[in-house]
Amino acid sequence: MSNYGICNLIIHVDKDEEYVISQILEYEDILQLCGLPRISEKYIHNYTIKVIKRGQDFTLDCQLKSYNRLGVSKAVYDFDDPYSTLEQHFFSAANSLAAGYDHTLHLNAFNYE
Repeated sequence: MSNYGICNLIIHVDKDEEYVISQILEYEDILQLCGLPRISEKYIHNYTIKVIKRGQDFTLDCQLKSYNRLGVSKAVYDFDDPYSTLEQHFFSAANSLAAGYDHTLHLNAFNYE
């Protein structure tokens, strides 16, 4: 089994030039896409999302850095700013891309019962 897995999340620009998240991958879905089991066990899971601008779409490539061998059933996200939502971080990434910069999100996912 590989130690790394990739999943994608697409942000596109609509006709009003507003950023729209067209797909949100839950942490369980990330594990499933990476071929990992979803059995819960207490641990901290670290991974990075790097955003790359491709045309009018913004592809967020999630590089799964490490995982417990049993996987995790549910997870919550932990940011430096506890009042920010996952969506707000993605919109911030899209704005950075629109300004011509690449953007990397460093996230922590904690499992819970």
